[in-house]
Amino acid sequence: MECPSCREEIEDGSQFCRFCGEDLAVLPDDIDIKQKLQSMDDYEFEHFVADLWETMG
Repeated sequence: MECPSCREEIEDGSQFCRFCGEDLAVLPDDIDIKQKLQSMDDYEFEHFVADLWETMG
């Protein structure tokens, strides 16, 4: 796999580039998030937001 930032070859599935430090974590497309949010009840929404904050640090 190639780093989108520095174009160096890195290991498939890497979360960070070992050359430039680019964060390679994949976030869902905006449309997927919008559809998911619209279909959630309050309980699911609260947990989704909590998980999102935990993931993003």
